[in-house]
Amino acid sequence: MKDLCALNAKKTIIDGVVIDMFENRQNKNNTSGFKGVYSHGQGFIARICVKGQHYHGPTRRTKEEAYLDRLAFEEKLLPEVARQEKDKKE
Repeated sequence: MKDLCALNAKKTIIDGVVIDMFENRQNKNNTSGFKGVYSHGQGFIARICVKGQHYHGPTRRTKEEAYLDRLAFEEKLLPEVARQEKDKKE
């Protein structure tokens, strides 16, 4: 079995939140073009998981509107220290 200690050591964890999950590249199977935005019925929905809790927004007609919901979730749910770290990297 592979030793995961080295992988876990590379993670940036602030206030119990794995920051790398919000900053890494998109998955290659992402069809919406936005991280955290998924097709849902006739529209799109924003989803986020912070500290094991899953949050989702209402169904929106466009993926851009759903992405704005995703950004609002990040602003509301991520710790202030994490937002500062994210801003430094951008």
